[in-house]
Amino acid sequence: MRDGICPSCRRPIDETNPTRVDTVRNYSAPAEPFPPLGIAVVAGAMVAVIAVHNAAVSGIFSPNTIIAAVIALEYFHVFVFMKREQAKLDEFNLWLVDNASILQSEKASLGSVQVDQETELAQFHGILSFIYFTRTVRSRYYVVGHDALLRPAIMCTLYSLLLGWAGFSGPVRTVTSIVGNAAGGKRWRIRDLVLQATANTRSVVRLTPAAADEARRVIADRRFAPGTAIRVAFIEPTIGDYEIQYDLPINDGRDWQMESESLTVLVDKSEFGDWDDGPIVVDFQGGKFTFSRGAEGDAAGQ
Repeated sequence: MRDGICPSCRRPIDETNPTRVDTVRNYSAPAEPFPPLGIAVVAGAMVAVIAVHNAAVSGIFSPNTIIAAVIALEYFHVFVFMKREQAKLDEFNLWLVDNASILQSEKASLGSVQVDQETELAQFHGILSFIYFTRTVRSRYYVVGHDALLRPAIMCTLYSLLLGWAGFSGPVRTVTSIVGNAAGGKRWRIRDLVLQATANTRSVVRLTPAAADEARRVIADRRFAPGTAIRVAFIEPTIGDYEIQYDLPINDGRDWQMESESLTVLVDKSEFGDWDDGPIVVDFQGGKFTFSRGAEGDAAGQ
């Protein structure tokens, strides 16, 4: 940080305040990476090319052309829908943090609906798979008894049917997703989501001693403030990549915070959903940070 410029945002920084000031990029292929919704666009574009080819060879109204065109349109339709759902989910998570204290004792306005701790919500799931990874993509929350549930159930099921099969665990999780969506989605009570949103501690990342030593070296060399934490974040729009950032902890309910090797580690709750495969293990090998999941990371560290 000799030039006093943030390499990730290219702005001057105060070296005593490291909030979002530095990024160390290290690319890896974790077991369950972030699924950019753009994959649906790429797949749709590929099918659209096939449709154009079929039209040139067999005619615009041939069965092959029509089928390919319909599938391509559905890929784009699914992308637009799920992109909106992700934006609505982010808005809801912010609303939940802002209204957590109110919901402890009274109702709050969620759009045009008055909700309390016992209000039931439904959430639907789509599956994205590609060879070695499978990832769940979530819809926003719908108020049971007020919002229409059929369309999101169908769209998330369609997402799974289009993108969920091409991985080792994809078929099983695709079927599970379809069955769950058909049953009305995963149900939540507001009180459960409030507890989750206001909790700050969850062990979702573990540092090896080598990773912790390297992080401490960076913090010391770049003169970051005492109490600087390590942030593990997804890299967008790539697939399956993480990066190490350095940040100051803020107790606003948006991050999971944990201690590992006597360092504070942060992850954004909205970025990290499923932890059935165990925590992400961060190591430092060959001059770069590496990332692996659960038992795989434990075995690698032995």
